[in-house]
Formats: sequence, C-alpha cells, structure tokens
Amino acid sequence: MERLELTAEIQLAQLREHLQAQRYSCVVTTNYVVNARAFLHALGRKGIDARVVLLTDVDRYLAGLTRRRGQCKLPAMWLRSHRAAVQMLLRLVQGQWPPKTMP
Repeated sequence: MERLELTAEIQLAQLREHLQAQRYSCVVTTNYVVNARAFLHALGRKGIDARVVLLTDVDRYLAGLTRRRGQCKLPAMWLRSHRAAVQMLLRLVQGQWPPKTMP
C-alpha cells in the first residue's frame, strides 16, 4: 500500500472514531466516512496529502462532483453532506478548518 493510501486509511479511522465518540448516528458516521474516502481518493490521484489541502482544493473537488453529476441539479443537502464530511476530516487532519487567512 502506498504511503498516501496508508495515511488516508489512518485518517478515515480517526474520523470514524471521532464521530463515534461524539455520538453521531451510524448512518451519519457511515456517510461521512464514505464521502471523506471519496475526497481522499481524489486527492491521492493528484498526489496531494490532506495535511496540506487548501480551500481551493476543496472548492475544486466539490465543483467536480457537480460536473460529474451532469446537467441535473444536485440536491443542496447532498452537496452539504459532502462538504461537511470533508470539513470535519480536514479539522481532524489539520487541527483547524477552514485555515486561518493570512493578513
């Protein structure tokens, strides 16, 4: 297993543990982990480590989800669930999300 893939699995395990410790439902926990895994997979294809992800990376990923779904309008809740999962993952991995803006 490559280094980024191994790191991703560790990060997903941390996310699952955090969600369970915070008493999120099984359904929400599963959905967050699935959505976070898709995000990490997309990062891995580009060789980007989640510890250095920027806001623009997240925006591009979410825009790509919208494009891949075709012309049909995505339900707002579907997109929010992906965004929430990515943001929680990045809070755990980077210690804070969104990152502080530079003055």
